[in-house]
Amino acid sequence: MSDNCAPNEHTTRDRASGSGRGNIGPDRNRATIDSSPTLSERYGVNRSQRGQPSWSQSQSARPDRIAEAKRRQIKAEAYASLDKPRQNRAIRAQGGLESRVVEVPKVVKVLCAECGSTCHTLKGCITTTGIRGCVFCNSTSHATDSCREFSRLSMGQKVQLLVTDRASKPPILTDDPWWVWLHRFLTAPHTKDELIPESFPWTMEFAREVYDGKKQKSIKEYQHEVDHSHKVSALPTDARLQTMKDVFTLFWDREGRAWPARLDSPPASTEDNASSQTATNPGAPSMEETQRLGEIIIGQAGEIHDWKKKYELLKIENEELKRRLA
Repeated sequence: MSDNCAPNEHTTRDRASGSGRGNIGPDRNRATIDSSPTLSERYGVNRSQRGQPSWSQSQSARPDRIAEAKRRQIKAEAYASLDKPRQNRAIRAQGGLESRVVEVPKVVKVLCAECGSTCHTLKGCITTTGIRGCVFCNSTSHATDSCREFSRLSMGQKVQLLVTDRASKPPILTDDPWWVWLHRFLTAPHTKDELIPESFPWTMEFAREVYDGKKQKSIKEYQHEVDHSHKVSALPTDARLQTMKDVFTLFWDREGRAWPARLDSPPASTEDNASSQTATNPGAPSMEETQRLGEIIIGQAGEIHDWKKKYELLKIENEELKRRLA
């Protein structure tokens, strides 16, 4: 009896525990429709449906950044091997070369006010018999000594501009010629320690001969050589004006200007004139005294002339200020 009862009890326990059949399978007592969301519904991972790409397909459609980087590296190395500039992402992002070209404004060329050349200004021009304009402003509207820049120069700077810088060239034409400024320079007390010019501008006659092409080359050829070599030695020399004694003979003596005492021995004509004056007039001052007095007079005249020009410029500026205030 007990043996028959034991299987029945085991069967009851097994039925309660679910043993004896696959307890992993679905429970037949539970409803087949579960109201809880599935894994695919929670995270949006669905099976591929017709007409809709699956998750793996959408991932494969994204660009392969590693492959793109390798492709760029290979292309950059290829450009480098051809000696071409490497292309990077920054340049590509800026667009093509045409969109990055910056137009440089054209540089305005300065023309010489005398001959119209672009290789020099009026200050370096020799294509003339004499410069009648202003070398400071590169203009023919006024003369050099009429410009306020000229009045600001010292005596030595004026001689540098009119004599030294124009040596073996056509002269700069001023109200007082260059040899007058040179004589003032040599007789002024405050210029004794400054260098004395040793070469001089052409005479007007010689400048005309060069301009008319009566020398070895044409005036254009001479101008071209000076513009490119900047050497005065390329220009012809005026044999009539080589020394300070030539300046005295051609200009100073004719205008009654005494030989400056600062220089060496005076020309023979000056000594002869002085001795003849002493013989005819025993009470006349000596040659040295005459030179000293003459230098004082000329120096004072030069200073008066400079002050007159400064006065005129100040007067013009004063009138201009009055018009502005009116």
